[in-house]
Amino acid sequence: MVPTNNPGLQRRIRDALYRLKLDYGVLADVYKLISSETDYDTGTKTESTTKVSVRRAIKMPASTARATYISPYFTQTNKPFITKGSGWDEATDVFVFDGRDLRNYDFAIQDWIVHNHVRYEVKSFEEFGDKAGWLVLTTLAIGSPPCEQHDRLVEQDIEVTDASTGTTL
Repeated sequence: MVPTNNPGLQRRIRDALYRLKLDYGVLADVYKLISSETDYDTGTKTESTTKVSVRRAIKMPASTARATYISPYFTQTNKPFITKGSGWDEATDVFVFDGRDLRNYDFAIQDWIVHNHVRYEVKSFEEFGDKAGWLVLTTLAIGSPPCEQHDRLVEQDIEVTDASTGTTL
């Protein structure tokens, strides 16, 4: 999208995304493939990835996305796309990300999203409003492992001592 210097438009996009995140926000992890190496002798593949956790990503199912995109304006402007058949299927979902949740992030087709331990491959993406947010069209990666990275989080520190106390019955 062409960068705009319209602060009013930027504010309206952020407000709309904030309201949608409150109502329809889900936890999603966005993964980016940094590098990949394959050892041809052993057949092992090693990948280097980065993960960004988004606490409230907007997830729209395929039926809602289809109803949103296939409007009279869309049909009028995209007649070649409509007449040749569209690429929607049951495993297509749309994720919308707020630009404040993914600062300095650039989507690529090699990226993937994990939501509820299910992997979604990125089919296409569109930036709107000068990195105010992203609309990401994904497809369910059936049979593919999610390849999740789990973060370790310690809630409390537990002191270990040599002595123990207790009561006997």
